[in-house]
Amino acid sequence: MRFSACLMLGLSIAAFAARAENPPDANAGQQPAQPSAAETAAVEKADRIVTTYYLSPNPDKIAELIEIYGDDAIPEEKLCAVAAPMIGFFVEVFRANSNRIPEWRRQIASSKSQYARLVLYTTLFYADTGATRAAMVELRKQFPELPELAQEHQNVDFASINIDGSNTLYACWGAFFATGDTRFPLAVLRCALRMPTKDGISPSVQAARASIISIAGKTPVVAKAIMAYSGENAAQQAAFEAAFPPDVRRKFDDAAAKAEDAPEKSEP
Repeated sequence: MRFSACLMLGLSIAAFAARAENPPDANAGQQPAQPSAAETAAVEKADRIVTTYYLSPNPDKIAELIEIYGDDAIPEEKLCAVAAPMIGFFVEVFRANSNRIPEWRRQIASSKSQYARLVLYTTLFYADTGATRAAMVELRKQFPELPELAQEHQNVDFASINIDGSNTLYACWGAFFATGDTRFPLAVLRCALRMPTKDGISPSVQAARASIISIAGKTPVVAKAIMAYSGENAAQQAAFEAAFPPDVRRKFDDAAAKAEDAPEKSEP
């Protein structure tokens, strides 16, 4: 089973269970309700922690992030939408902070959201350290409904696996924001530079290109890395120019220049 298929198989368990217990009603086709102030604040805070973490990694922020995801303020469908980058982010954080895993495991256990608990449990599995394996054992003692996962997907390196869908793509971005390691956006770039087949540009390639445009244009360290990669040889340069139009490449150039001018700084 491919990694992304295995990931979604595990993550869909809680969602399917919830839908079975609470089937859609006659109003399902109506416009969704506007998010509450609590939901908006929680989403914005989580996004701020995740997207700036690599600038100044601080494991003390992780307890707050787990608390945000585990609270009921963010609906399950919103958590489902960010499950892949959550896993990419937390895998790298868990690997880098084994001494904090017992503390974070207790937080995961006390989560109000069963879905958030499932996502973070899955993340412990993919991180695959002695500390995360021990945490999984303890969590399954408390929550026997948590699934057993296929062992061949342990200790995954998102930067080296083949991106075959949006799950692995967004997991790469989550891993980048945890570490600042440009191997992860370069994995996304390699997907973005794939040539069209007889069926056209695949959805994975389209998503990779869109994410590169969105993130590299405002993240100098990513822009610098992709511009360097594109200039390594003529084939990579040609693929880069075919994938991204001139105006987009100019935005990458401008962002990369900022990385040269001054190092990025974290928010106060």
